Amino acid sequence: MGKPVDRLLVNGFDFSRNDPSMALEALPAYIVKSVKAYEQRGELARVTGLDDGSREQVVNVVLRKKYMGTWTGQADLSGGTPDLYSARGYANTFTDRYRVSLFGNANNTNQELWYNGDGSISAFNVYRSGKNAFHSPGGTLFWRNKSDENAAGYLKIEATGDYNNNTRRNTRYTELETMLSGGSSYNATEEHPHSHETRVAGHLFVTWRPTATTYVFYQNNAWRSRTTSDNNGRGATWNANPFNAGYAPLDSVFAPNLLRAAMFGAVTRTRSVGQGENTLGHVDQLLRVNQKLNSQGANLTWQTDLTCEETASANFSLDGYHYFRPEANNLPHLLHRYRDNATGNTQLGSTLELQWPVGKHFVPGARYAFSHLHNRMDTDGFLLNRLSSAPTTFDAALPLLARLPEGIADWRRLARENEITRHTLQNTTSHSGTLFLRYTADQWFSSVNLTLKHESEIYDFEKGGFPAQHPHAPTNAALLLDPNRMEARLKASSLSTMISARVRLSSRSRSRCPISPIRGMCASATRI
Repeated sequence: MGKPVDRLLVNGFDFSRNDPSMALEALPAYIVKSVKAYEQRGELARVTGLDDGSREQVVNVVLRKKYMGTWTGQADLSGGTPDLYSARGYANTFTDRYRVSLFGNANNTNQELWYNGDGSISAFNVYRSGKNAFHSPGGTLFWRNKSDENAAGYLKIEATGDYNNNTRRNTRYTELETMLSGGSSYNATEEHPHSHETRVAGHLFVTWRPTATTYVFYQNNAWRSRTTSDNNGRGATWNANPFNAGYAPLDSVFAPNLLRAAMFGAVTRTRSVGQGENTLGHVDQLLRVNQKLNSQGANLTWQTDLTCEETASANFSLDGYHYFRPEANNLPHLLHRYRDNATGNTQLGSTLELQWPVGKHFVPGARYAFSHLHNRMDTDGFLLNRLSSAPTTFDAALPLLARLPEGIADWRRLARENEITRHTLQNTTSHSGTLFLRYTADQWFSSVNLTLKHESEIYDFEKGGFPAQHPHAPTNAALLLDPNRMEARLKASSLSTMISARVRLSSRSRSRCPISPIRGMCASATRI
C-alpha cells in the first residue's frame, strides 16, 4: 500500500505547504527528470539530530535542466448564457534558488474554490445554490540563498498572498408541517439573502541558520475579512393545510383581501428584513530557536507562539406581524432589533526544552511549558421599538432599519434586551514541567514522560446590560442583583501529575511503488 505524501520538493526545494498529492498535477511530465520518494524524520528531529519518533513521507521531483527558469502552467476558460463565465489557472517557474507562482480563479457559476499556485484546490471546492460569483487571485514566492540547509548563513523565505472577493445571492422557499397533539400547524417562508465578502490573506515563513549550530524558524499567518449582508423575506402560519388548495399560499396571505386568507385557516403572517456587517482579523506567529550545545547531540530548543483573533458584528433586523385572530392582538406587531457582538481571543504559549544524549540509544531531557489564554465575548441586544419616539408600523420603521437612534442620550439603557446582553471574560494560565527519557534503536522507538502541571482559571460573567460592579470580587458564586441582571466570578486551580509511555516499531519494508506521483511514474523509495 502506498503512503500519503506529507511534503513535496522540487530539486530538493519545498514546493507546497498545501496538498502535495494534488500539487504534483501542476508539473507536466515532460519537464520531470526523475522522482524519488522516501521517509525522513520530522523537521525538529532533523534540526536537533535526535530522533523524536516523528516521520514524514517526502517526494523529491528533479527537473530537467533545460526547463529550469521557464514558465509552465495551465488555464481553463469557459463561458455560457446568460452571461456565465469561468476562468482559473496557475503558472510556475523554478530554479535551484527560487520558485514563483501566480494563480487565480473567477467565475459566476456558483463554484466556490481557492485555486492555489501549486495546482491544489482548497476544501471550499463546492457548488453553492443560488447566483454567486467568486474571484480569488494570488501569488507565492519561495527563495533561498544556498542549497545546503545545514550550512551557516542559510536563509530561506516563503511568502504567499491572496485576495478573495465573493458575492452570494439566493432565494429559499420552504414549506413545513408540524404535527401537534391537537392537530398540525403549517408554515411557509420565502427568503432572499444576499452577501458580499472580501478577504485578504498573507503567509510568511523564514528559515535561517546564523551559524552551523543555530537554527531559527519564524512563521506568520494573517488575514482579514469583511462581510456585508442583507435579507428580506416573508412567511405565514396556518392551522389548516394550505398547500393543496390550488393556489400560492403566501401570495394569498399577502393579498389585499385579508378575509380570504383568514378563510383558509391563516393564523399569522410575517414580513422581515435584515442588514449586517461582520469583520474578522486573525494573526498567528511562531518563533523557534534551536542551539546545538556539543558534538554529542545536546540541544536547547525554545519555541513561542502567539495567536490573536478579533471579530465584530453589527446586525439589524425588522419583523412585522399581522394576526388573523382577534385574541392575538395583544402580541407584538413590530420587532426592530439591533445586535452588537465583539469577541477577542489571544493565546500565548512558550516551551523550553533541553535534550542531552547519554550513550548511543538514550536521550534524557526536560521541558518547561507555559500557556495563557485570554478569551472575551461581548454581546449587546437592543429592541429599538421600545423607545417612545420609535415608529409603530413596519412601513414607517423600514427607512430607519440600519440607523441608530439620535437625540436620545440613554437609548441603550431604555432599549436593552437583558436576555440577549451578556459579557464574558476568561483567563486561563498553565505551567508544566516534564522529565522524559527516549530510547531509539534500529526499528524501535519508545519514550517515558513524567509531567507536573498547574493550571488556574478566572471566569467573569455578567448578564443584563450594565458594567460589572464587582469585577475583582473574589466570590465563587453568582451574585443575583435583580431578576434581569446577574454577575459572577469563578476561580479555579488544579495541580495534576501524569505519567505516559509510548512505544513505536518502525518498519523498513518497501512497497513496490509506494507513491505514484506523476502520470504513472513510479518513484524510487528510500528511508532516512
